[in-house]
This record gives sequence, structure tokens and C-alpha cells, in this order.
Amino acid sequence: MEVEPRRYRFRILNACNSRFLNPRLVYAKGKKFPDNTEPDNANLGPGFVQIAAEGGFLPAPVPIDGKAFKLLLSPAERADLIVTSQR
Repeated sequence: MEVEPRRYRFRILNACNSRFLNPRLVYAKGKKFPDNTEPDNANLGPGFVQIAAEGGFLPAPVPIDGKAFKLLLSPAERADLIVTSQR
């Protein structure tokens, strides 16, 4: 989906029973159907800034680079993220 170039807040909850998640954003393969529905895994999207977790807000924002993701969500864990749209 195309969005305005600004900051967006995402609240992510891992609602899986037994799976760990490693969330990331990728751009679409193209701009027209059907390519705009397919992810281009080689073209990583913007990174995140994590601002909160299970216990509430973090003492300081934690940047998570788009190329080397270090965010791992265990079952029933949540994370509050800020994503800055660039396109």
C-alpha cells in the first residue's frame, strides 16, 4: 500500500501458540497488479525504532536496522514500533 512519507506507529502482537516471529518490511515487486501484491524479499523496506515492549515504554528508543533485524517476538509478546515511510 502506498502511504504518505511520515512516521507510523505499529503495535505488533505475536498471537501464535508456539512460533517465534521476526517481523520486517519489504517493498512490492512492482507498482501495478499483480506485481504490487507480491513482496520483493531482496528489496528490504525501512527499519524500525522500538519504543515499547511488554513492560511498557523502553528507557530509550532502540533503532532496528532494516538489513540486520534483531527483533524477535516470542509467543504472546508485543512490541510498539515507529516506522518512517520514505517513499
